[in-house]
Amino acid sequence: MAGYRRRIVIDHTKVMNVDQRDFPVLVSLTDAALKPTSEGGHVSHRRGEDIFFTLPDGKTRLSHEVAAYAPESGALNAWVRVPELSCSKDTELYLYYGDLTSVAGQTGK
Repeated sequence: MAGYRRRIVIDHTKVMNVDQRDFPVLVSLTDAALKPTSEGGHVSHRRGEDIFFTLPDGKTRLSHEVAAYAPESGALNAWVRVPELSCSKDTELYLYYGDLTSVAGQTGK
């Protein structure tokens, strides 16, 4: 998987009392790097088809659904299905983008 990646950390203090399994998390962020290359960013596809999420191993892709993507600002709202959210330690994911060889698209719910 070439391209760029960004570490996303979910604070365990936001997970109340018990670990959650197979849990949908809304990832919402705005970053100039998430603009398409034509706008000075790193996203290879104007509609964000090369945006996807993995576990820390960088290989296990997570199901996700892009709820909104604004290429002109690099704003992204995506629901990501996380296998396990811990209430005792932070959960780490990676956002990948800018891979010309990968057109990830939506991966289900």
